[in-house]
Amino acid sequence: MTNSLTATDIRVAVECPRLFYLSKKLGGKSLFLPPESSQGIGTTFHKLANQFVKLACQNGKFRQLFEADADHLKKEAIATQMEQLFYQLAFYPYFQEITQTDPGKAQPLFQVWQGLRGLIQRWAELLIKNRRYHSAAEVIGKTFIDPDPKLIQHQFTLSDGTKQVVKGQFDNLIFDSDRQRLCVVEYKTYEPVDPSAQLAQVAVYSYLLWEKTKLPVDSAIYCVLPEFKEYHYSWEQLETTVHQLIPPKLQQMQKWLTWEPGQPDPPPSTSQAHLCQICPQQEKCQTLFEGDESNHYLTKPAEIRAMIKQLTSAEILWLDTEVADWNTANPRLSLIQVLANPTDRTGKHAYIFDVLDQPDVVQNFVEQIMVNPGIEKVFHNASFDLRFLGKEQAENITCTQKMVNRLTRKRRSNRLQVSNKKLKTLAVELCQFSHVDSEEQQSDWGQRPLTEKQIKYAKMDTVYLAHVYRYLLEFIAAAPSQTSNTIASQPTPETVETPQPEKEPTPDVDVDAIAQQLVETLQSFKIDVTCVGTAVGPAFIRVKLKPSLGVKVSALLKLSADLQVQLGITNPPLIAPQPGYVSVDLPRPDRQVARLEDYITLQTTPTQAPVKIAIGVDLDGKLVEADLSDANTCHFLVGGTTGSGKSEFLRSLLLSLLYRHSPQQLKIALVDPKRVTFPEFEQIPWLYAPIVKDSEDAIALMDNLVTEMERRYQRFEQAGCSHLDAYNQQNNPPLPRLVCIFDEYADFMTEKDIRNALELSIKRLGSMARAAGIHLIIATQRPEAKVVTPIIRSNLPGRVALRTASEADSEIILGGKQSEAAYLLGKGDLLYQVGAKLQRLQSLFARRIEL
Repeated sequence: MTNSLTATDIRVAVECPRLFYLSKKLGGKSLFLPPESSQGIGTTFHKLANQFVKLACQNGKFRQLFEADADHLKKEAIATQMEQLFYQLAFYPYFQEITQTDPGKAQPLFQVWQGLRGLIQRWAELLIKNRRYHSAAEVIGKTFIDPDPKLIQHQFTLSDGTKQVVKGQFDNLIFDSDRQRLCVVEYKTYEPVDPSAQLAQVAVYSYLLWEKTKLPVDSAIYCVLPEFKEYHYSWEQLETTVHQLIPPKLQQMQKWLTWEPGQPDPPPSTSQAHLCQICPQQEKCQTLFEGDESNHYLTKPAEIRAMIKQLTSAEILWLDTEVADWNTANPRLSLIQVLANPTDRTGKHAYIFDVLDQPDVVQNFVEQIMVNPGIEKVFHNASFDLRFLGKEQAENITCTQKMVNRLTRKRRSNRLQVSNKKLKTLAVELCQFSHVDSEEQQSDWGQRPLTEKQIKYAKMDTVYLAHVYRYLLEFIAAAPSQTSNTIASQPTPETVETPQPEKEPTPDVDVDAIAQQLVETLQSFKIDVTCVGTAVGPAFIRVKLKPSLGVKVSALLKLSADLQVQLGITNPPLIAPQPGYVSVDLPRPDRQVARLEDYITLQTTPTQAPVKIAIGVDLDGKLVEADLSDANTCHFLVGGTTGSGKSEFLRSLLLSLLYRHSPQQLKIALVDPKRVTFPEFEQIPWLYAPIVKDSEDAIALMDNLVTEMERRYQRFEQAGCSHLDAYNQQNNPPLPRLVCIFDEYADFMTEKDIRNALELSIKRLGSMARAAGIHLIIATQRPEAKVVTPIIRSNLPGRVALRTASEADSEIILGGKQSEAAYLLGKGDLLYQVGAKLQRLQSLFARRIEL
């Protein structure tokens, strides 16, 4: 039996077996942190979060906050009062003590406080729910079960008969009286890079507690920064995960820890190549596992294919080729060189695929890498390399040679100064490389075996390429802007892309293989199903499954977390019963963008043409639109958390109106309290009024819209008409339709007077304004019950839910028990609800705005 392992060890082993080995054998850090994460604050946050729970349990002032009945307790008010108590009693004294000795700690402590505020709001929500079941004196103690969590452990029996002790110390244990369920909580001060690994960790905590209490225990991960986000897993979701995934993983971990340097079969590298770039022990890993670079020179087809599969998770690859008989009529591709780690300066991370006279392997590389639009492929002389690697099929290609051509043009005010445009020259002059070998380029690449000098030369080409590429990007970013007549939605480097077709192409993903893997995984859970079809959307693949006789649909529905772990996908799949089958939506490994210009173009429409807004692209690649004159889609409620693509959705929706209707046909009112959603639209001629950015102006705008509605109905009455279209057929000039897009409605709901005034206007407009040609689109990233009240929901029939921060938020947007939006993929993945019908679509993305 290996010495005891921890739940954290299991998380690390799922993320990267080699980092697990290093952390256990040599010590050191074992946390993959995204570059933008706040570092060095985790210990402080955990200390203060635990101190809050202890204070709440011990200090009577906290109990006094809950003396009113639950129906009279307001989350925001309770959270604010708890924040103030904790700030006075604990946080501020701690802040003073730390900053007196080290003033530089003030900024990190401010970030800790922001995380604590999000956590306290979550506790306020839970305590108010539990207050319905317990008295004010009991509710805190009944909610926080163990204010000082202790180390727990369990001995697993593995399939080979060995034993393995696993220990764990979770952050908090709470009780949800609504669910009548314990829940173990793990705090994170960062957004996890691998949610499936986090799931493995909390599943262990849940199981260890079950072994101790024999009670089912849910698990939750609270990511408190950069904003609060909760991942919740029920015991039913976790139970089979623990039994079927953790013991085999423990057996693997035991085997890895027996390995010694110099032996064959070391712990495998991570299957997620992008993690290498943020590995906390990158140098040790390179030295220990990659000191012998021969294992990066691959000749066997199976080895090459396996590495190609790993590389499909990369966002960017630096590539080069070596060609035998290149100056003859029949050149042969000899080597493909690949680098996924741009920090490498020695070639230890570069791979060489020996593909001489192996056309099937080359074709596999083309299919998995070259035509995958989700991976940026960087070459120096792309026009030469692409002759052997996919030709015009290749997508998302960047050519550094062409970048240099642009940057050295005479008309540029900041020309790049280089003596020539060869890669080796650029590596020396721009990136301070020395001892660059140029001789081997002319050597015989058709001979076998290759010499050590040839292999070293081939690897270093990709290293030079990665560093030159980074230098060029930094040069472009530092340069003053040249000229632009368009407004870009996002900055784009001066890359050279292959020509794109008018429509986003259907990529060459192996849908059948993905469906087969899903069926086999379900069969391992004793769920017998048959695949009856597949469909490929921009963001996900829908697999249609027919359960065999005797298989309950509910058995599939509760396997979402298990499938996430077993299939190694970043988000739980959405599983839903459909007429005749069960749909399972799996994230695409090569996610596409639905570009607005592919679906909507500038055009002139007649006055009487329907006014439609673009919602998104369906599984058939068709644009789904909503007619604002329809009673079911005349007004909209839109919800989505940060990163969901809500702002881009609103912008594409707005552009779908502006591109097709003149300012005489259409007027737009915009409310943008955060001042970041509509800055490009400040001067457009369609504006009904200047863009509103504060609460007083918002109330005035809504009052004006109500007045305009009443004025229009008076004119309709005089003309003997019942609605706008009938009036415009009889009168000239016609009255324009008026669309009000209200972003971040929640920002105006904190003050009661403002809330009441806005709700009254929305109620009147929502119930009466459709026939007058006035339409509301209300959006928020915090669709809480206090913000999106029943009055708001009942008067906005159209619903669009992008990814929400919780199941509760999803249910508020979509109604009923529709919690699916909490598991969407973000970046425009959305659910569109009209009546009882729910469609999953991909929002359009406007790369450039041209008006």
